[in-house]
Amino acid sequence: MPSRSPLLHAGCLTAWSLLLFIRLWMPAEATRSGDTIWLVPFGLLVAGITTFASPLSNVKSLRAQFGLVEWGAILLLAGVLCAAPIAGFLLSQSSLNREALNLWWEWLGTAAMIWTAAILVRTFPDCRAPLVWQFCVVMTCIAGMAIWQSVVWYPAIDQQYQPLIARLVSLEESNSETMTSIEQLQRQKERQSLSQQLSEAGIPAANPARALFAQRLASREPFGFFALANTLAGFLAAALVCSLSLLVSAFAHSKPNSTRSLLVGCCLLLMLAVLLTKSRTAWAAAVLCGVIIPLLRNRLPWSFARRFWPFILGGFSILVIVVTVIGITGQLDLQVISEAPKSLQYRLDYWTATSRLIADHPLLGIGLGRFQQLYLPYKLARSSEEIADPHQWLLEAWCQGGILSFIGTVLVCLDLVRRSFSRVTLADASSQQTNSQLLASRAITASVFVSLVAVWAGQLFCLGISDDRLLACLVGWILIQSLVYFFGRQPQLLELSQSIILSVASLTLAVHLMGAGGFGMPVVIQWLLVLGLFNLPASGSNLNDGFLDSSPAEPPHPGWLKASRLTLVIVFIGLGLASQVLAVGPVLSVQAQLTASDAALQMGAIERAKLELTRAAESDERSGEANRRLADLLFREWQSTSKQQSTSSEATFATAIGHQEQAIKRDGPTYSAWDALAEMHEAHHQQTKAPASLAAALQSAKQGVTLHPTNSRLQLRYARLLARAGQPEAGPAAQIVLEQDNLNRQFGHQDRYLSPAEVAEMQAQALSNAAP
Repeated sequence: MPSRSPLLHAGCLTAWSLLLFIRLWMPAEATRSGDTIWLVPFGLLVAGITTFASPLSNVKSLRAQFGLVEWGAILLLAGVLCAAPIAGFLLSQSSLNREALNLWWEWLGTAAMIWTAAILVRTFPDCRAPLVWQFCVVMTCIAGMAIWQSVVWYPAIDQQYQPLIARLVSLEESNSETMTSIEQLQRQKERQSLSQQLSEAGIPAANPARALFAQRLASREPFGFFALANTLAGFLAAALVCSLSLLVSAFAHSKPNSTRSLLVGCCLLLMLAVLLTKSRTAWAAAVLCGVIIPLLRNRLPWSFARRFWPFILGGFSILVIVVTVIGITGQLDLQVISEAPKSLQYRLDYWTATSRLIADHPLLGIGLGRFQQLYLPYKLARSSEEIADPHQWLLEAWCQGGILSFIGTVLVCLDLVRRSFSRVTLADASSQQTNSQLLASRAITASVFVSLVAVWAGQLFCLGISDDRLLACLVGWILIQSLVYFFGRQPQLLELSQSIILSVASLTLAVHLMGAGGFGMPVVIQWLLVLGLFNLPASGSNLNDGFLDSSPAEPPHPGWLKASRLTLVIVFIGLGLASQVLAVGPVLSVQAQLTASDAALQMGAIERAKLELTRAAESDERSGEANRRLADLLFREWQSTSKQQSTSSEATFATAIGHQEQAIKRDGPTYSAWDALAEMHEAHHQQTKAPASLAAALQSAKQGVTLHPTNSRLQLRYARLLARAGQPEAGPAAQIVLEQDNLNRQFGHQDRYLSPAEVAEMQAQALSNAAP
């Protein structure tokens, strides 16, 4: 970069890497809810400043620097940012709900981060080695914390909170119709108290999240700072491949034994954590990119293999011992392997149904945040899960961004494969650091430290939560950095094959995503593209004592190029301000009011909770969450006074119905929303015997069944309502329920089984309505 302002460029690098690493300390799956949207304005601002500070390049050099990965990234992002909104608007205006808008803004922030990365890698190439090294160190700390989660945290949570969960379930399943109003109020307060205790421990109190947590508790799969173990596994696998490559580098260049020991420890922690996640796709990615591809590429000469065969044999022996130990201790069971064919069959079912969905929307896709809503009518009857993504990022790219994103994703994968199979020669690494290398290393190291402290302090002062996991990772990170400072040679470790190691690490994530979704978590694609872009050599600049200066022989830049850069700076800053007003403001406002509502409910201040929910509904017309909660709260209030059948009671019920319908309008029609509306109308009919309520319940249930025709519970409600209304379709509907239940039992979907009483009820209904 220009030597006149090295600190400015170091500041851009620090700010960019700070935003990049903060994402690793926050759940990637929280994108849709807007928990990470506050990072978007900062990413756009950093992109604008970096664009302004970057040296200009002539058009010829720009064309020479563009490869498959750049064009792939451009097409991928263009499809998501341009084609997806058009497709969503054409299919339904409800696609402009808050969840879809949050995803769009997050993807815009991702595009800004990728743009900044493309500038940094070409003008500040010495940032590549410390960036990848810090990625390995951070993921090693997270791996250690993940091992603690699996070995210590899960058993403690199981012993301490399992009685609370059991009590909460019993309260939910108890019959409220036989209770007095005082008993119902006491039960409600106890439920709220239990829910608060569970929430403080990080345990979801409501289904289906609680059911998923129960499954996780049984399997003890670590999840780190993410919501899913599979997401953690992808990052761990990429870091493991990087660390293995660094270990090979250390042996090849005769690095000190302290450096080798440090890398061996990192590899062991990462390997153990990957195994404990039980993610088959991460295992496959690590083996393919860490072992098979290097062998096929013949990266290491035979002389190296002959020289270090004891270490290779020792590594394999350690792997066998680790697998055996965690298997004996019960942390890893044979079902992980034996259930692999079933898991693959499930994914084949997902991909088949997704292909049918794509066939109906081949050009523009279906837009952001609408996959589950539009996938369910295509879901195979033998499939059980209502998945939020197709578990295959090529198909997901086509769904979310249309043909443009699909082509871009394919180009990125092809370029990663090509570069990963490139052959390199192990060269001697320099023992001296240039000023540029030292500045880059300090900037990125500082950004990791600040990211940990910032996230911990933000949670403490904004949410009142002190996350001990962050403190533990901070201590581990400081320990590793101290060992590197006193004994290691961190900056030189990547010099032998920095283009190869970055390509293989990026390809590891890509292979993992072949069996897992990623477009609903832009941070995963962000890291994948950053590593893919950073494998390119810098060009168009010369090194001068570590800092980059424009070449004196460079031709003068045309005026339109300078104007284009200034325009980009203005666009980035303008989008950053717009995101603050249109995205961050509404999301934070609604979240604050929902939090205030929850606090009021815990104190028993029902009217205060209603007021906060009403304000939340008015704060953001794109979000239906507040309306949904208001509808649920008012419906429960109506249930407690429904026996009086007074005017005020009916007004409460009508208001609850209005809020539920408003939630459907804002968030888009989903089967769960229609099912909740049908439940309300059905309860009202049972209490008042009003024919209009039965008709409304029947219509709502029909909408839910249309959106999710293979859900036996929805079909059961619909069949019962048809029988109650005396409709001739009651018999065929009951037969459909029985057929779906038989399929669920055939394929072992135990959570979908109907009870024996429900099966008998449907059999009787099917027989009584059969034609003579």
